[in-house]
Amino acid sequence: MSDIPISINGQEIGVRPKTTVLEAARALGIHIPTFCFVKGKSKAHCRICLVEVEGRDKPVRSCVTLARPGMVVHTDTAMVKELRKKNLETLAENHFGDCKAPCSMSCPGQINVQGYIAHIRLGQYEEALRLVMERNPLPFSVGRVCPRFCETNCRRALVDQPIAINHLKRFVADWCMANDKDVDLRIEKEPATGKRVAVIGGGPAGLSGAFFLAKYGHQVSILEGEAELGGMLRYGIPGYRIPKAVLDYEIKTILKLGIKVRCGQRWGRDFTLRSLQDEGFDAVLLGVGTQKAKIIDIPGIDLPFVHPATEFLKQVNEGKNHFPGRRAVVLGGTNIGMEAARSLVRLGVKEVIVVHSSSPDKMQAQEHSAKEAEREGVRFIPMASPTQIVERHGTLFLRMQLMELSEPDQGGRQRPVPVSGLTE
Repeated sequence: MSDIPISINGQEIGVRPKTTVLEAARALGIHIPTFCFVKGKSKAHCRICLVEVEGRDKPVRSCVTLARPGMVVHTDTAMVKELRKKNLETLAENHFGDCKAPCSMSCPGQINVQGYIAHIRLGQYEEALRLVMERNPLPFSVGRVCPRFCETNCRRALVDQPIAINHLKRFVADWCMANDKDVDLRIEKEPATGKRVAVIGGGPAGLSGAFFLAKYGHQVSILEGEAELGGMLRYGIPGYRIPKAVLDYEIKTILKLGIKVRCGQRWGRDFTLRSLQDEGFDAVLLGVGTQKAKIIDIPGIDLPFVHPATEFLKQVNEGKNHFPGRRAVVLGGTNIGMEAARSLVRLGVKEVIVVHSSSPDKMQAQEHSAKEAEREGVRFIPMASPTQIVERHGTLFLRMQLMELSEPDQGGRQRPVPVSGLTE
């Protein structure tokens, strides 16, 4: 069968039967923009590959229009350009979620940031929260303590400042909680599988695992050692950061999927892997968390009134608010150090000091947490490393090694190194 002659932008070419105008243009080296064959694109037509064909009353899609003998095609007329522009604008208005933005790529949970912000812009708050919970079932709590890696990589920062991504997430969660009677998140579940899963641990890991397992159609039971669910969200983070009413509402939202709960249950004391198998569980998910404190190895660390931060915060969250002393020192400029320091201020301790071995601008804690602590009266001693805790007549003293920054290494990095001199 002979080739079909057609003309595109004044260039003649012969093409095989069933060749599209788009393919013919490519053979001539003529570029026609198109999203038709982008991997993962929806089945809807993009209508970006429009061209004009003489004798037709309106532009046609070059991706599906077959070449006809004597066809005369124009790919860059004013009408075509204007229609492509309008169609592209329409796609841009509704494409959120099609492309992965830098903010989403920086998020440990890979939340569709641009998607839920677009829903918020349209006033679709339930849809926004539902989209967040597709990746993170704990938006109420995370919205209050998230380190906000997304905002560090927000493209808006190239213009002025990052979008308040985390506050927007918190906003929709709080809005849905405030309008609970009128909100139905309609979290979909897959058909029941008949499988039973035991989730050991009712903290963030266990609750998240239980949420997704229940969505997949499994029967889920959470076994938690404490009296209430929440783990470090309840016992490690102070109530001024995550109010208990907020955490309770969030847990209730997750349990609505039909998840069963057994509190006060510890592995080895109340159940074993064998006993769970005997109960008919098909699988076990371990979500026991990392509550164990990292203790620095210095003399005096085991003296009375020297507390690991995790244990101290647990006591505070359990309502054991008595703290004997007018002055307190927190060792380490970490996020948990900031929580401990700010909790001490709230307990009425007159002077709270944070000692850390890094420079002020290199402290491990999030910048806003350190600033909040400083605003509340916490004092910082940077570039000092604890070496010993001494008890004298019922009073504790801290011995420290002063530090300074080393000369830059080959990569330009400076590290804290000791200098001569000790101080109490």
